[in-house]
Amino acid sequence: MSQIKIETDSEFIQRLPLVHELVRQEAKKHSIDLSDYYFAYCYLDDDECSVTYYDNETGDDSFYLEFELKSNPPICTTVSINGE
Repeated sequence: MSQIKIETDSEFIQRLPLVHELVRQEAKKHSIDLSDYYFAYCYLDDDECSVTYYDNETGDDSFYLEFELKSNPPICTTVSINGE
């Protein structure tokens, strides 16, 4: 059985709480109850981030966000709810 070595980037990990807080703020602005969704995936690099949540009942790509992280403070550039 082979082992997989996972390298962690501490700067990347340190930014995850920021991303989580940005998602919570946008969800609140758009009256989204995050307990109705499950986290699907996150793309994070130096300048931007995108986060996707799926609806618990349908599994659709229901809540999608993009953030510009190089701005201070970071700004949300895209919000898509149920594909709109």
